[in-house]
Amino acid sequence: MVKIAEHQMKIADARKQLQKARQTEDIEENTDGFEIEPLDSEMEIGAEDDDGYYGDERERTNRAYNLDILDPDNLTNDFWQMPIIKNNGYIPNDLIGFNYAKTTKNKNAGVHFYLDDYQFERIWNYPEKYIDVLKEYDCILTPDFSLYMDMPMAMKIWNVYRSRQIGAYYQSMGFKKSAGNSRLLVSGMKGGLSENICTLYTPQ
Repeated sequence: MVKIAEHQMKIADARKQLQKARQTEDIEENTDGFEIEPLDSEMEIGAEDDDGYYGDERERTNRAYNLDILDPDNLTNDFWQMPIIKNNGYIPNDLIGFNYAKTTKNKNAGVHFYLDDYQFERIWNYPEKYIDVLKEYDCILTPDFSLYMDMPMAMKIWNVYRSRQIGAYYQSMGFKKSAGNSRLLVSGMKGGLSENICTLYTPQ
């Protein structure tokens, strides 16, 4: 929209200059010397490319919500449509916090996210950047996004979804072993919200 507005301003300025030139008869009635950039296809409102995207804005939206890593065939078949995480009962011998994952030498441990949310929000923003780091460890827990009792239910559901989506994504990247976890803070719901919210993974 900003590019469109700038383009329109250029056209308006060119017209003013041309009108002034006509009045003073300094130049002939033409637009020589006025370079007006044409609108490209991505700037046209409603222009759709072959992939069904609407320019860079749609790409940024997909990235912000991690829709580009979502597997639509790996969702619960119910109202909630939560990403599915497979559990094989794996239990680690030790755990370290995600905030030490890049510095600790103890790789024979699982990585947990029982931290303040700001310390691991980056794993939601850039999940692909941490695959190699986390694969060095025995296993990982799914991110423990906060589920406070005084949060609106919509926020709790969103944070449960985020936890499960990151877990499902990492599982698809080769994190195989898993274990159930008792972090079931959203209760009274069937399917995706009441079972296996947090799960452990480790690469083969």
